[in-house]
Amino acid sequence: MATSSQAEPTEATIARCLKEQLHGFTVGNRLSLPFRAELISILVGKRQSMLGAPDLITDFSPSEKSVTVVEREDRIDIYFKDHASLQDELGHWQGTLIITCCELADDLFDLSKHVRLSCRFRDDDARVKIERDVRMG
Repeated sequence: MATSSQAEPTEATIARCLKEQLHGFTVGNRLSLPFRAELISILVGKRQSMLGAPDLITDFSPSEKSVTVVEREDRIDIYFKDHASLQDELGHWQGTLIITCCELADDLFDLSKHVRLSCRFRDDDARVKIERDVRMG
């Protein structure tokens, strides 16, 4: 029997995250996102770097060495093993992290269901702003 002090579970979707302007969270090499989704790709790049291309991650299997994905009931935690601190490396407009994904209930093979999200990091705040990347066609 549920008591009145127990909160109803909330919908952990991309649509809810964008509609309610929910934030992610970062500490060290972990990025916690307030939704569950089918990950398609993650682009990690430093804007100031002229020396290399951004990292494009498309393998989210357990054998992948550079990233670990932990799916929780109400969120996704992504650990970027090649980065010590996402906040330090990507904060203050020093870099970019773009996630292409779709809702768990959507058809992965329907490209119109793919959503491209831009994650904005700050130096002085562990919250990560998540917004639809308008460059996606």
